[in-house]
Amino acid sequence: MKRILITGMSATGKSAAVAELARRGYAVVNLDAHSSPRADGEWLWDEVAVAHILEDDSRDVLFVSGCADNQHKFYDRFDAIVLLSAPVDVMVERLRTRVTNDFGKTPEQLAKVLDDTRRFEPLLRWRATHQIVTTAPAKMWSPNSSASSAAPNRRARASCTRSRWTAAGGDATAASPTSSRARARRRHRSRARP
Repeated sequence: MKRILITGMSATGKSAAVAELARRGYAVVNLDAHSSPRADGEWLWDEVAVAHILEDDSRDVLFVSGCADNQHKFYDRFDAIVLLSAPVDVMVERLRTRVTNDFGKTPEQLAKVLDDTRRFEPLLRWRATHQIVTTAPAKMWSPNSSASSAAPNRRARASCTRSRWTAAGGDATAASPTSSRARARRRHRSRARP
């Protein structure tokens, strides 16, 4: 059984992606239905409900979508983590015109979305196994056209500290930007260049 997380910031196309996957006959669950806000306004998944959803082996493939502060606790249960991202101007236009969700329409909410994108999208990118830039409608996405099957974006990872990497669910023993292994790899690459 395969479990695939589709994640990303507000207005990057998570709902459109799962709707298109459902239209194509795949099993999907929007984890927003299994989350609630904390006092500070940040969202958390209901860990018992999400664990139950992911343990259900009645489906060969399950796509789940969502973005919450505690999603890193489930990363080891996913076969793939797909990050949806979009240019800021596309996100702003989607927030302004969408009719399925009122979040992001006030100036305060829009500022929060933009701040969250700046602060948290790099952390999501670290753990993503694939990234899709969602400037086209979901029905036009192809697994071979925009998804990067490479390892997580190293450039984004290098811009953050080890503590943020670990807080995002990263393995503290892996080659972080500041580890001796990472520094040795950078030295080796710089010597190998002509």
